[in-house]
Amino acid sequence: LDRKPTMRIRGALLLSLCGVGLSWSPGARRPRSRAAEAVLAAGLVAGSAFAQPCSAAIPTIDEYYGNGGGAVKRTQQNLNKPKAGAASAKAAAPVAEPTNLREAAQAALSALDGLEGTINAQAFEDARARIANKAVTSVGVRISPSRAVVKSAGFWADMACNDTDACDADLMNAQASLGELEEWLFSHKIPFFNSDDKLQIIRLQEETGGPKIDLGEPLGLLKTAREALAAIRDDAV
Repeated sequence: LDRKPTMRIRGALLLSLCGVGLSWSPGARRPRSRAAEAVLAAGLVAGSAFAQPCSAAIPTIDEYYGNGGGAVKRTQQNLNKPKAGAASAKAAAPVAEPTNLREAAQAALSALDGLEGTINAQAFEDARARIANKAVTSVGVRISPSRAVVKSAGFWADMACNDTDACDADLMNAQASLGELEEWLFSHKIPFFNSDDKLQIIRLQEETGGPKIDLGEPLGLLKTAREALAAIRDDAV
């Protein structure tokens, strides 16, 4: 079977595709018949008479995805561009680290400020986030669902107090109260799967007044913890 005419048609077809800015790999599936090849080649050869020299061009994101657009091309200029909010973040004053036990105790108390209102609003996940603050966890508080043993850190590990025995007792009270409070909040959190689900739950709570939950226990634990931390702060050297 003479294949030369077919090969000539293929050659012309490839040149035509290049002229109109298309490409066809020789390994691509061939048309079903020689007649189809001839018709396709003839049309493309005619179109190629008006075509410019072949040149490869990478389509833009908008051209590729259509009007829907896509991700911004990551050029070196974009990579070097500072992110939004970076300047304000740099301008913000750094949080001062405690330099002694008194300041550490005050930092823990400050982190718990307003937590009563958060618990009363039944925003238990927000309350847990407050307890997860480094100033509080360094006292020696474990965050659920972890079961790892947590030890006091920083100035809480070697407390300098006028009455060491009293400080040790207050530390144990603070750790126990905060730990129980965190577990209570964890066991009473309302799970949601996405932001829409969360909004529906919040709307339902507002309409129905939320489930009737006795908040006496968590508020009592918070009160005990705050009193123990205040006692340590006042007795610290």
